[in-house]
Amino acid sequence: GALAPVLPWRTWAVLTLPLLGLIALVRATYSTSAAVSLVALAGVPITAAVVGVTTWTSLRGAWRGLLTRTTPTRATCAALLPAWGFLTAVLLAAWGTGAAGAELFPTGSDPNLPAVAGEVYIAATIPFVALMLMAAAYVLAQTAGLAASIAVTAIGLLAGLVIAGNEILVSAPGLWLSAPWGWASVAGSYPGRWLAVVGLSLLLALAALAVSAASGRRGAMR
Repeated sequence: GALAPVLPWRTWAVLTLPLLGLIALVRATYSTSAAVSLVALAGVPITAAVVGVTTWTSLRGAWRGLLTRTTPTRATCAALLPAWGFLTAVLLAAWGTGAAGAELFPTGSDPNLPAVAGEVYIAATIPFVALMLMAAAYVLAQTAGLAASIAVTAIGLLAGLVIAGNEILVSAPGLWLSAPWGWASVAGSYPGRWLAVVGLSLLLALAALAVSAASGRRGAMR
């Protein structure tokens, strides 16, 4: 996109290294399951929030000028699409680091083993959950400020850890819907929910984009 050069690529690249290092350490110390769970429950929401917030801060100073040349929706998409591409690549690399060596498509004779491991469903939903959380962090920073975006992310991260990270709570019908920050983990625990996770994530991402566009128009008129 035309706004890609103004995004904080260097900062994002530097922050990628400790993420991948931590996932590799957890995998080596504990297990592939623990490493992938860390990506789903903490890596996705934290990384998405960092990318969303810093995307807005990189545009904030030039926002009013941008709106003299394009619409708020186009400006937001031009910034968020390349950011999402980077975010998805980093998170899938983290997933790959954590899942390395795992048997993702069990072929043994044990009938209790699923044909596709839960880690695969986590990977399938990561791009969409990350898009939703990135868009939410972006629009919160844009409309309510950085402190509000960080606070909501912290609360959401905790909710995801408590609900999606708990076998009993995540099994309760409908309760997982209240913790979108942990939805990638939910898809891994209950593969039957992965399509719902993808669809709801896309809907919420579009809703965030609509709020951003409306806020951008109000800002341009002030």
